[in-house]
Amino acid sequence: MFVLWQKKQMTITDLVKETSLVKSTLTTMLERLEKVDLIKKITDEKDRRKTQVTLTEKSKKMEKKYISISEEMDSIYYKDFKKEEMVLFEQYLKRILSNLQNYEENINESGQR
Repeated sequence: MFVLWQKKQMTITDLVKETSLVKSTLTTMLERLEKVDLIKKITDEKDRRKTQVTLTEKSKKMEKKYISISEEMDSIYYKDFKKEEMVLFEQYLKRILSNLQNYEENINESGQR
């Protein structure tokens, strides 16, 4: 939902890229979110293979609470961290994620698992 709060609407393919989730996992999550009226899936009229995902009014109302909780969690996680340390830590996490994504791409290209 965080990605959708930022982007407002996007395709499932773009959500897969943004979240680094496997498509089957994301599809299951989206089905559950749709059942509880947090997202709406819209089939592209020009290309029926594409499905846009957008937020509902219910989920839009949850954004402020999410931000508040997220800020509270950040204050717990980063207690006694200097700003520079927080930035550096997050850069390390991004590098780890990138390494994992590259590894997965290499495995997929070579057909190995």
